[in-house]
Amino acid sequence: SFFEVEFCPYDAPCDLSALDSVEFYIRGTGTFSLNLESLGNANYQGKAMHLDSLDSPNEWIRKSIKPSDFDKPDSSWGNFGRDLVRTKMTSLSVFAMDNAEIWLDDVKLYGIRRDDLR
Repeated sequence: SFFEVEFCPYDAPCDLSALDSVEFYIRGTGTFSLNLESLGNANYQGKAMHLDSLDSPNEWIRKSIKPSDFDKPDSSWGNFGRDLVRTKMTSLSVFAMDNAEIWLDDVKLYGIRRDDLR
């Protein structure tokens, strides 16, 4: 499964370095990744990834992912870290992996203004 929300166009990425946290409700089972992405320009393509697992098929869990929660850059699956993408963000995506079955609701971004998005 895959879910993506585009913040800014690929040819005009946003500076979302003030992002304090991404919060959402999630339920399901398996492994998922929450990604802040910089897509479009080949020189800057990559993402900041937070890999996590879930075992709550019937109960909604509120997650809060802060900048420090993103995985260290390792280039696995395009994970180049938050420092690379924070000033060039285009989208947020969530991948469900390894037979995961997830549901998302009420995704919120804290620390940025609506004017920061295009």
